[in-house]
Amino acid sequence: MNPTFPGSNRKWIPLLAFAGAVVLASSLFLLIPITQTFDNAKPEIALIREIRVTPPPPASPPPPPPKPKEQPNESLPPELVQPPDALALDQLDITLAPGTGDALAIGLADPSLVAEHDVVSEIQEIFTFEDLAQAPRAVYLPRFDFPRALIRKGIKSGTVVIQVLIDETGKTTIEKIISSTQPDLTEPAKRLAARARFSIPKIEGKAVKVRGQWPLTLKAPNIR
Repeated sequence: MNPTFPGSNRKWIPLLAFAGAVVLASSLFLLIPITQTFDNAKPEIALIREIRVTPPPPASPPPPPPKPKEQPNESLPPELVQPPDALALDQLDITLAPGTGDALAIGLADPSLVAEHDVVSEIQEIFTFEDLAQAPRAVYLPRFDFPRALIRKGIKSGTVVIQVLIDETGKTTIEKIISSTQPDLTEPAKRLAARARFSIPKIEGKAVKVRGQWPLTLKAPNIR
């Protein structure tokens, strides 16, 4: 059995205490960086997105109630009265010599001459000479010059048939030339008819427009 010496164990106590202090100090120095690492750790960033919530669109209005169906008119349609032909070719038979300007009566034409039906004349309430109780009279006829070229040819008369419209004042409007026995008389006849004035055509006391054909006979003057 080996003998022990108490004095030899005591000399290691200071060394062990110093070594423990060094170890403890080293541990503390090692813990400082670790704590700094935890302190420097970046905090988590929470992303917050704004979401706008719009209210739902208003409900569409209810459809309007259906319109009540119109009851068909059970009454019979009115009968269409067929009007008489609006363009009966009434003729105004006037024989003129140069210088004539007096009021002349106008005779009604042959009713057998009938022109084509004109719908527009009915809409405008334009009548014919047959519709009048009294035929219009020429109250003014201007002077005219008979073409000398026709006189030199021995032609001393000619007839130009003109379709005229006489308004509520007796003024004439030339609508067209129907025929002319002498082409050289067409223009003198048109100038005369355009300036002519008639008595106001009336039906039941009301002034109306009237349309008809005017056979205008022009004669050369008597040259001695």
